[in-house]
Amino acid sequence: MKNKNLQSEQLEYHEGSDTWSPKKDFLIGKIDFQYNENQSLGEPLIVIDGIEISWDEFAKTILIHEGFYFRLKFIDPADILSLDNNDETDSTFKSVAAASQLH
Repeated sequence: MKNKNLQSEQLEYHEGSDTWSPKKDFLIGKIDFQYNENQSLGEPLIVIDGIEISWDEFAKTILIHEGFYFRLKFIDPADILSLDNNDETDSTFKSVAAASQLH
């Protein structure tokens, strides 16, 4: 697994199971992609706090919440400034998005 030595405010790495788990009940990140061996578009790549997580690794990351319900919210980068500062996920998203633009 890549990036397992990186520090994250949202994720913690478990060496024994070689998986990441969320530190809170929500994750904020970016959807990217990785090329396959033919240099064509491959699977999605999830980036959380600068940590690149493959689609399969992300499935293992969220498996800790098996049986839970979830809310999935997509936010256009152009809409970041209009998010609600009184909502914990929106205000956290603003700070995470601002930090990720530095990478």
